[in-house]
Amino acid sequence: MISRQGWIPLVGVLLSVLLSVAFVSSGLPKLMNEEVAAIEFAVWGFPHWSLYVVGGIELLGALAILHRRTQRWGLVLLAAVICGGIATHVNFGEWEALQQSLAFSVILAAVAFWPRSPS
Repeated sequence: MISRQGWIPLVGVLLSVLLSVAFVSSGLPKLMNEEVAAIEFAVWGFPHWSLYVVGGIELLGALAILHRRTQRWGLVLLAAVICGGIATHVNFGEWEALQQSLAFSVILAAVAFWPRSPS
């Protein structure tokens, strides 16, 4: 059985993995120029190249949060993407998509402030 001191950092790792998987699944379609993502960006009025920039930042952040040394930088990148997403969804009245962005922001905050085991 895992002690309290052992499971608290484990939950933080699991939250990081969950957040990483979510952003990989969000970033890959953008980098692969999938039609749905391209249409969304066009509807929002963003230039086509921004699809690749946002997708790349999402993938970079998703990988960075999995490593202790780069986790904070990854969290900063993902926070910037989430803030942009929230602003876009509010601006276009996309309330269901806004809920997903807000859920990601809560998980991101949990990862950022979760107690870490000393190394």
